[in-house]
Amino acid sequence: MAACLSLFLLSLLGLPITAGFLGKFYVFNAALESNLIWLAILLALNSVIGSYYYLRVIVAMYMREPAAEIAAEPVPWTLAIVLWIAAAGTVFAGLFPARIIDFAAKAALSIR
Repeated sequence: MAACLSLFLLSLLGLPITAGFLGKFYVFNAALESNLIWLAILLALNSVIGSYYYLRVIVAMYMREPAAEIAAEPVPWTLAIVLWIAAAGTVFAGLFPARIIDFAAKAALSIR
């Protein structure tokens, strides 16, 4: 569960092999194409501030000793399956964004 949470936090951070990179890329690109440099700078500052909080959680999970011993309970198999599907989707969207964009474009054209 910690590995999946780390992957999702890195996606929120905008790491290039995750789905979050695609979203941040398009938002930055739209701001720059609209000549809203101040907005792009504000977005970059927000990403830096957010990265501090995201990386702090990852450091706490992996690099710090727990305050008290907690009995580890087994993860239900349904939760494990959902987490792995979400993690695979996050990485797939980061590695193959063109497939998702094409799928979304075809879906948008078929609505009309």
